[in-house]
Amino acid sequence: MEIRFGYNPYVLAGCLFFLAVSAFFLVRKKSLPRLKALRFSFLILLGVLALNPALDFKKREYREPETAYVIDSSVYMRSKTGLTGPLSKAALAEKWLLESGTSRKSIFYAADRLYSGFPPGTGEAYYSDFEGALGALPSGYERIVYFTDGYSPVTGTDGKVEFVLVGEPSEKEPLRIEALKYPDLAFLHMPFNVHFEVFGNAGGIRTELRDNGIKTGSREFPNGSAGSFTVSPKGIGKHDYGLCAFSGAAEKCLNFSVNVFRDKLRIVYLSGVPNHGYYFLREYLKSNPSLDMLSFIILREPGDSLSVREDELSLIPFPREEIFLKDLFHFDVFVLEEFDFRQLAINSFYLDNVAKFVKEGGSLLLIGGGAMAESLAKSPSENFRELLPALPLEIKKTDYARLFPSPHPVASGLTENIPPLRGEFVLSRPAADSREIIGFEYGGSRYPLVSEKKYGKGRVVMINSMSLWQWKTFSAGEKNRYFYYDFYKNIFSWLDFTLDLKRADFTVSKTGRFYVNAYVLDENYGPLTHDGAVLKGHIAGKGIKLPLAFNFRKRGVYRAYLPPLEKGVYSVSVETSFRDGYSEKYSGKINLDENILYREGFSAEGLEKYSGRPEALKLSELKPGYFSAQKKEYYRVNKTFTPGASFYFLLFLVLFFSAELAFRRFKGEL
Repeated sequence: MEIRFGYNPYVLAGCLFFLAVSAFFLVRKKSLPRLKALRFSFLILLGVLALNPALDFKKREYREPETAYVIDSSVYMRSKTGLTGPLSKAALAEKWLLESGTSRKSIFYAADRLYSGFPPGTGEAYYSDFEGALGALPSGYERIVYFTDGYSPVTGTDGKVEFVLVGEPSEKEPLRIEALKYPDLAFLHMPFNVHFEVFGNAGGIRTELRDNGIKTGSREFPNGSAGSFTVSPKGIGKHDYGLCAFSGAAEKCLNFSVNVFRDKLRIVYLSGVPNHGYYFLREYLKSNPSLDMLSFIILREPGDSLSVREDELSLIPFPREEIFLKDLFHFDVFVLEEFDFRQLAINSFYLDNVAKFVKEGGSLLLIGGGAMAESLAKSPSENFRELLPALPLEIKKTDYARLFPSPHPVASGLTENIPPLRGEFVLSRPAADSREIIGFEYGGSRYPLVSEKKYGKGRVVMINSMSLWQWKTFSAGEKNRYFYYDFYKNIFSWLDFTLDLKRADFTVSKTGRFYVNAYVLDENYGPLTHDGAVLKGHIAGKGIKLPLAFNFRKRGVYRAYLPPLEKGVYSVSVETSFRDGYSEKYSGKINLDENILYREGFSAEGLEKYSGRPEALKLSELKPGYFSAQKKEYYRVNKTFTPGASFYFLLFLVLFFSAELAFRRFKGEL
């Protein structure tokens, strides 16, 4: 027997309070005992009516629980595969239920929403909305059985849901690499780790990491163990890595890409003399948050004779050894402005080290007039002369030099009519493998004002004048007031290799699900630190065209998950719009080397990951009628007594009330 009340707790509390107050005043009131007894009886009956209690008399029985059978109807479950024969996995589950004698009224299908009785059409949904479908189930079911292959997310589960995996587990390769983890993006000079697990035959498994086909690390790991490699990227841009495992004659490789950016460009700036150009360029570099700069200006030489002690000087001797030999490779760009190498006894040993710095990936910016030109022409280092974009011939002064941009990435976006310059210019002969960026005319001939050259892995830019600071003096209302900033922004982006990069690049990766990563850069070609771009795109191929929904993931990374697709080549088109008004379009091909539409087996790991519950039955191991054969103990309500709805209860209430009226009339109170 079980007692229950018909109202919510707040109504019950109000009724009890009213009864308590009525009883309190009834006790304190002076009246005949018989009258009090009648009133108390009436009050009790009134309280029972107000509380609306019900008595349930239950009977124990054993039966099958009321069960809703829900079939995951994602595209994975609806696709026909080789393992399941002519039927899809969803059709296999449906066939098993019908053979078990299950009524179609108890069979539901979870796709983009809940479907009852019959499955959805073929194009309704890729992933199933498990939580939404279960929330739409009619009430009254005591158990839910969910048939799935584990590839669709399963969230918000409780104890009422039992899972059945449909399909056969795919056979795993004897030699394989699993749990591969690597960062979406990395920064130059900052090592990152690649984690993985290797499985193969008994004994050690030799594992190699390759960067663009070149082996960078090799270690041996025990079978079934976790391993890692530490990677120090050598340059910015996309790095294509390969992780390969070897066991006997077997070989297994997984390829992945990591986009490498520069967190900050590190510059050492050395000026041979105080000048306007040093002041303006140093101000520009200091104002750029994406740059770290160390600057020096030569005011005294190491060999200067002094009449005072060294510790009384406010100026220190120039640290020649530290800059040219010890610390140079800690920087990305070396800027030399009007620097006379003869002045500080910079011999071939120092200059050869500068050439080595550029050859190994550093960049050099040479800004010079007469003093620097003469020292360069007579440089004692063959390696240093070899890296020069142009060899100085002679120095000329002019009151007006017309400038002409060349078809070069640095000059792109600059105005056609470059502001003219006045002052001293170096006439030079371009090197055979150099490229002009901006040229000027003198005496009817054209000479390079700004030129560049690639040397080894690095780059060299040479500016043959000290007059470029004049571009900084345009007033706010003039047309070319931003030319100075645009020019040097392009120069340092070229030296930094970021001018080669697009502000949005894309790769396809897989960690459980396939996705497209978009690597997005800000106006300084650093990773975007906030959600400051809008990406709209689609993927097309094999007769379909589907949108890609990009979401900001973290610094510099947007991500769009791919819908299930067949193996093959697809085209991806994305337009990226930035808040600064710049926009960029990308189109390219991606090759899906794994079929993510026709997944034959099931993913027990995926089910455990999504639901947090590792227990699951396998349909291939269940006989028809498995669930209907399960009986559970239940207590069925056999009879219910509700006093408020009883004729005798209401009759007693009327009799007590009438008795009090009759008694009081007999006593003469009424």
